[in-house]
Amino acid sequence: QAARQKLYDLQDRIPRIMTMRETAGEPVKTYILNRGEYNLPAEEVQPQLPEVLPVFNILKQSNNKAGSAAAPSRRLNRLDFSNWLTHPDHPLTARVTVNRYWQMFFGTGLVSTSEDFGNQGAIPSHPELLDWLARDFIASGWNLQHLVRRIVLSHTYRQSSQLNTLSEAEQAILKEKDPANTLLATFPAGPLSAEMLRDNALSIAGLLSHKIGGGPVRPYDLAHSFKGGGVSKGEGVYRRSLYTYWQVNGPSPLMLTLDAAKRQVCTVKREETSTPLQSLVLLNSPQFVEAARMTAAKLMAEDLPADQKIEQAVRLSTGRSPLEKEKQILQQLYQEQLGYFQEHPQEAQELIKTGNTKADASLPPTELAAWTNTVLTLLNYDATLIKH
Repeated sequence: QAARQKLYDLQDRIPRIMTMRETAGEPVKTYILNRGEYNLPAEEVQPQLPEVLPVFNILKQSNNKAGSAAAPSRRLNRLDFSNWLTHPDHPLTARVTVNRYWQMFFGTGLVSTSEDFGNQGAIPSHPELLDWLARDFIASGWNLQHLVRRIVLSHTYRQSSQLNTLSEAEQAILKEKDPANTLLATFPAGPLSAEMLRDNALSIAGLLSHKIGGGPVRPYDLAHSFKGGGVSKGEGVYRRSLYTYWQVNGPSPLMLTLDAAKRQVCTVKREETSTPLQSLVLLNSPQFVEAARMTAAKLMAEDLPADQKIEQAVRLSTGRSPLEKEKQILQQLYQEQLGYFQEHPQEAQELIKTGNTKADASLPPTELAAWTNTVLTLLNYDATLIKH
């Protein structure tokens, strides 16, 4: 029994991936089923490419490369299909990819029905732009970094979402002609994705791990998910959300609350919701409270007056300087929190214990707790949570 257990432990550590290969010998025959009944096969069918799209003689090309002039006498296989799908003249692959990335940055794709490019889907809002980006993407060697750079350096992406940047006449025309902002006269403001929200908070705090590759990790919230296996040690807790362990029956509760897809089915477009539960998570999750505390510790380490620390905190979280009204509200908040924790020092101690990192013992606990809640408020501010 001990030897068998040792063998099982060894086998469990070996990574497994699904692989496919062509069936040796005579391929399995495929039929059209009469009324869909599995035991009523009708006409036999052969693998072929859709005739509605340009068909390229991939078989002849591959055979010519092998040095034979005759056409190969074999059926189409998965490699042939892949070569056809990624052919530079294929009309869909590049367009679908470009549309998905456009949707990632603008909330809606150039084709709004990113899950349907068929005759029941929407027509492109900017067809020539979609064509140009697709061709540019192919010409770059299918380089995603090139595509992302094209989009984020464009004037369309960098413009403000505020209508007050336009004249009154322009605003009136837009409200009449383009109330949904389909033509993108202003940037379409929208919430950050679940992964971006978490990674952004960790980055602001200086906690985000930039390690690339490796196995999945378990942040704090997975300790309470279905069949949880505990929290990762060391930098595992602070790795990018891309590496969060995901189990179909026990996904990350934090990610699901912030509108991440469950991954039980393919999801091309996520739902966007705004619920009290999201605010509850952003204000109380150990990941966000710890990030706020570490940011607060950075602010306290700088020998600056309170108003300048608030300016620094706003710049870190929103990327801009605070408005005068924002400064006044945050200063009042800090003073209220400081007074509260001075009266309840035990609660201050409990707050700054949140997370795996240890609080700096040289920093006054009541002040650290007050700055933590002030920063936590900024991490829950619309200017931090929403792309403007």
